[in-house]
Amino acid sequence: MFKSLRLFLKAIFVRWGRLQLKAAFSRNIPGEYGIALRVKILQKYFGYAGKNLRIYEGFKFRNLHKVLIGDNVVIGIDNFFQAGGGIEIGSETVLGPGVKIWTQNQKSDSLMEPYRIQGLEYLKAKLGENVWVGPNVFIMPGTDIGNGCMITAGSLVNKGIYPPYSIISGNPAAIIGNRIDDEKRSPHMQNIPGIAFQIPSGDLTFTTIPE
Repeated sequence: MFKSLRLFLKAIFVRWGRLQLKAAFSRNIPGEYGIALRVKILQKYFGYAGKNLRIYEGFKFRNLHKVLIGDNVVIGIDNFFQAGGGIEIGSETVLGPGVKIWTQNQKSDSLMEPYRIQGLEYLKAKLGENVWVGPNVFIMPGTDIGNGCMITAGSLVNKGIYPPYSIISGNPAAIIGNRIDDEKRSPHMQNIPGIAFQIPSGDLTFTTIPE
């Protein structure tokens, strides 16, 4: 009992200990008040957090100071960020319920040494702008997901580079389509910022326009 009390008292005198206590207090408060309270408490602890951030119930994290988030991002119910290697999330990205983003993994170089003493490998995870991440997706260290991608529910997204507007699905996840291919004949696609479209003979090519 006294040991637990000492650990508690030690935690409240450390900035990150106070953060965890505040996060635990606000974690499961429902409704718009809960969303506003979590943003108020947590926003200053991010490496960077843009405007109009929404954080739903159950959000858990490690190394929040290594998380960079753009504008209008939605962190869904029961999301978990393990950000030891760094997490970047672009503006307008939406994370569904149960999403986990991992940036560190257990090393396993030696067959003779226990896992616990082999240490960890840290790799950044990046999500571009306007990415939709479905429920219960697990994003692994070293993942680079391009703008406009869609990840279907329950997918396990391994280390790799996923081009813009990819449709990603499965365990392990694979690219099963491209949103541009699905909509390349739609007139509104001509107006997407940052993309110039050319459809010379039914095949789509695109060029990024420098901002």
